[in-house]
Amino acid sequence: MHAIVGYELAQLNIATMREPMESPGMADFVANIERINALADDAPGFVWRLQTDAGDATALRPMGADRLVNISTWRDIDSLSHFVYKSAHLEIMRRRKEWFERMHEAFMVLWWVPTGHRPSIEEASERLALLRTAGPTVAAFTFRHVFPSPDAPGASAALPSPVRLATQAELPQLHSLMNESIRELVGAVLDEPATRASFEFMGLDTQLIEDGTYFVVELDGQIAGCGGWSRRATLFGGDHTAGRSARLLDPSTEPARIRAMYTHPKFARRGVGRTVLAHCEAAAARAGFRELELMATVAGEPLYRACGFELIERVLVPTSTGVQVPCARMGKTLDVR
Repeated sequence: MHAIVGYELAQLNIATMREPMESPGMADFVANIERINALADDAPGFVWRLQTDAGDATALRPMGADRLVNISTWRDIDSLSHFVYKSAHLEIMRRRKEWFERMHEAFMVLWWVPTGHRPSIEEASERLALLRTAGPTVAAFTFRHVFPSPDAPGASAALPSPVRLATQAELPQLHSLMNESIRELVGAVLDEPATRASFEFMGLDTQLIEDGTYFVVELDGQIAGCGGWSRRATLFGGDHTAGRSARLLDPSTEPARIRAMYTHPKFARRGVGRTVLAHCEAAAARAGFRELELMATVAGEPLYRACGFELIERVLVPTSTGVQVPCARMGKTLDVR
């Protein structure tokens, strides 16, 4: 087995066309595609770009019929920056508003990948969703807020591993993580009776793992956090919680659920929850959902507010002990044009 040495810079850039590609208004842009792509191919530090057999990526429309995507990898930040801002590419970029709509949120994202890795459209979309949700982090950043590659002198080696699906074999680890999270993070904002009562309705619904919608992220060689989304009607609760429903939701009229989000206390405030949440949002959008809904604990509510969720209603969850635990039902509309 060959060890991976070094990192390269990946970038995604998206644009919403004002008119169809074949329209007269796009003619000048189309006329320059081949020239600018050739300029990139010959640029110092260029490594790879997404393209079809036609030589460009304009036929690929994974984010909508009117949206173009550009994905490429480069040797380093300086190489890409020089191409973008100090080559003939700049003259085309300055004319962007002639051909493309103004976008009101991030449309370009950078992230580090192991040398030789070719990012997929799904991976790139998830990085953009992470930037929009969490702001610039080592996992998704911008030219304005650059993070050095993980192997750079003095850089943090704690680059989050790709978010991956959880497995049934990891249930003992996940249950342990959740118990620690409830005791320490929820316990930091609720009194002892309410914290104990929280165990009655919090935890993992293993249907999420069976459905392939529950994720983990690792840091420093261990599971740092977990969370998922669901196309089923249950809003919250674990296997032991009464009243769960396996009914499938209608993506056109009902919101997907965000479920069982937990971070190990050791990794709190390191962007773990935001990373998992962004991944869940992107996955739900790919499944056709346009809205999200969740039940937040008092401890989790600030994170969801920061990530664009809005309060729907305050809820007191009843428990067998007679203690009512305060929670918040929250929702969010996804930008999935």
